[in-house]
Amino acid sequence: TRGMLSNFLSMFLIEFGDFAKAREYADQAMALYRDIGAQHLQFFMHLHLSAIDLEITTLAPAIEARKKALDLCHAQFASDPSLNAIAEIYYGETLFEAGEIEGLAERLRGSLLRIDRMEGWNMLYLAGYETCLSLLIEDERFEAAVELCDHAGKMVTRRGMTQFSNQLLAMQLDLAVRAGARSEARRLA
Repeated sequence: TRGMLSNFLSMFLIEFGDFAKAREYADQAMALYRDIGAQHLQFFMHLHLSAIDLEITTLAPAIEARKKALDLCHAQFASDPSLNAIAEIYYGETLFEAGEIEGLAERLRGSLLRIDRMEGWNMLYLAGYETCLSLLIEDERFEAAVELCDHAGKMVTRRGMTQFSNQLLAMQLDLAVRAGARSEARRLA
């Protein structure tokens, strides 16, 4: 119970921007989860800690925390496609920020395709689709980027994810502008 309370306090403090205090509570939660061997909760704490690291330190600690989450997922939850997708997408997001992009678009796309019919979080889909789309655009693979946006659009419609649908329109506009598709860019704008 103390671990869960510390975890929730950490999440609320992240939302309110008090990252130093959020780190303190996140560390407490992680220590408590380790004491009782709650690996599923440790997985999510690695992700929370990485979010704090992204705000208050350099990128390296965030990559390390997300790598720990990925390793834990592969070791303990290999048969859970949702957790594996969460781990892959968030780890991939930090790799992209670090410029380590070799084969990353395909890994992210595979993760997104595996979970598009499962329960998911808007922020997870946003992180995955934005990162994957950025990689495809960077390589000027516009046809693959259009396919990815089409797939995201179908998933968003099927699941009624209105918040993500607005963000998807902005991503499609960015793609149209970068691909030089002026009439499509005007339509989307």
